[in-house]
Amino acid sequence: MSKLRCDPFSSRSTSVSLERKVMNRIRQSYSLLCLVRRTSELSNRKTPIHPLQAASGDIPFVQATVTSFNQSTRVLVTALFDFASSAFDEFGSLDSNDKWLLVKNFTDYFTCIESFYRAHLLFPGRNNICMSGYTSYFDFDDIATFFSDGPNPANVEQTKGLFDGFLKDHSKIFHETVRRINPTEDEFLALIGLAFWNIDSTAANEKLIGIAERNRKEILHELHVLYKEEKKLNEYAGRLGDLFFFMMTYQTSLARMPERFEYFRLLDLIGDDNLSYQMQKSE
Repeated sequence: MSKLRCDPFSSRSTSVSLERKVMNRIRQSYSLLCLVRRTSELSNRKTPIHPLQAASGDIPFVQATVTSFNQSTRVLVTALFDFASSAFDEFGSLDSNDKWLLVKNFTDYFTCIESFYRAHLLFPGRNNICMSGYTSYFDFDDIATFFSDGPNPANVEQTKGLFDGFLKDHSKIFHETVRRINPTEDEFLALIGLAFWNIDSTAANEKLIGIAERNRKEILHELHVLYKEEKKLNEYAGRLGDLFFFMMTYQTSLARMPERFEYFRLLDLIGDDNLSYQMQKSE
């Protein structure tokens, strides 16, 4: 069983630039987000580990189930409000509808990008693995374990075609994309910042669209600072193109997320109380 080897960024030796204020705040906010998720997920485990073991960082990963995934998602979505408030000043002044639009839209982007980015670091070369929480993973070769505590796990056989075909193929594509691009920590932070403000396909109002555009421009400017002034790269357009391709790869898959969750619900593999399912159905 793999152990937790990837600590939040704040506890690691990383480059922090005074010229990249937004990305520095995203880094700090993401680190806090990771700590909240780690503590909450460990507390929700059926067999909790000793606090001393948790404090030492010697934390074994566990395979996710429908129940644990739902718990992890609830923790994540709730904590994303604090992440956004900490990372972006303007988020705190928005009304509740705009805040929910941003967090709801961001959740799938974040989950997908972080899942395969961290799986690349923690389970290198394992195309069948993606992270389903901060301390748990999903194994495409063992879907029975995932659905074992769902409403009707006997129906899992009917989903094998979906997992063995479309979903497993997409997992392979995602892993290959991450390995090829191999984002640095700074690039990963920029990606989640850009993803947070990627609301072009939502029903956002003009004011929110303007705020999103300003924040995206700031993050892109700080990427230019990173490449040109810190890394001394004269030609980095190709690298920026790689990062945008990285985001587009996930965006294509996310477009079909609602129908997949509806399929799982129709087979009674997940319940109506599943937060991911509820978020896919809500406008």
